[in-house]
Amino acid sequence: MINIKVDKDLKQLFSITADNLSFCPVKIYNNMSDDKSLIVSEFNKKPGIYLLHNLVNGKQYVGSSIDLKRRLYSYYSPSKLIDGRYISNSIMKYGHNNFTVLILELVEPSDHIKTNLLSREQYYIDLLKPSRYINFELLIDCIFMLLILIYRFFFSK
Repeated sequence: MINIKVDKDLKQLFSITADNLSFCPVKIYNNMSDDKSLIVSEFNKKPGIYLLHNLVNGKQYVGSSIDLKRRLYSYYSPSKLIDGRYISNSIMKYGHNNFTVLILELVEPSDHIKTNLLSREQYYIDLLKPSRYINFELLIDCIFMLLILIYRFFFSK
């Protein structure tokens, strides 16, 4: 597992809670590193939609799987993390400890499970606009935090 230390103020800026979402997720794991055993055990053979949220830069990845346990477990496997995908590169760069995992929705198994999963995944992509959506309040907060960091760097000696 990869753990990288990041300024606490910066992590708080991009935190995600049930209070700042427009919907109610099934489950939120605040730390992908600390919560690994729960993440890979609670949704065995359950189909659903999940979100990986980067606490450092606020970027998000929405995915779906017929077996959430298996898919989420793959994000801890070094051989799977060198596949060059955006999310894999991000986990390698920022570390598991800088990600929150949300189980957005469980999907009922059916004859059309793949179609249903992709449809619900697209719904959350459209709703959240991961990695492309600019929240102006968040942007202002980021600029403010950047100014604080610059001030600390130049004037805290």
